[in-house]
Amino acid sequence: MSRRLDELDALRGVALGMMLLSNFVSDLDFFGAMEVAAGSGWWWFSRFTGGLFVAVAGVAAFLASRTGNPRQAMRRSLKLVGIAYEQEMRAAGHCLQEAGSEARVEHTGFVHNE
Repeated sequence: MSRRLDELDALRGVALGMMLLSNFVSDLDFFGAMEVAAGSGWWWFSRFTGGLFVAVAGVAAFLASRTGNPRQAMRRSLKLVGIAYEQEMRAAGHCLQEAGSEARVEHTGFVHNE
């Protein structure tokens, strides 16, 4: 039976909720329903959310590698990175295909129509 840290699970839940809210606000900005200027509160909220999300995932991965087999933890981490990369490439390809030649990909990987 694995021992879980309730605090880490709670922080992971908070980070997930913040990520959902941040992505929703980013979508509102993208579709023109709301403007999020660089340096605004929502802009900083999204940066903090991303950092918290990555930090919690890193702590969880570190704790998992300490208690189990480090090779298995590394293999799992690389598998998750590969899956995320594949999904990003599929999404970018789909968006570019639908947008045609009017689309451009910014350095963040997001596709924007001009």
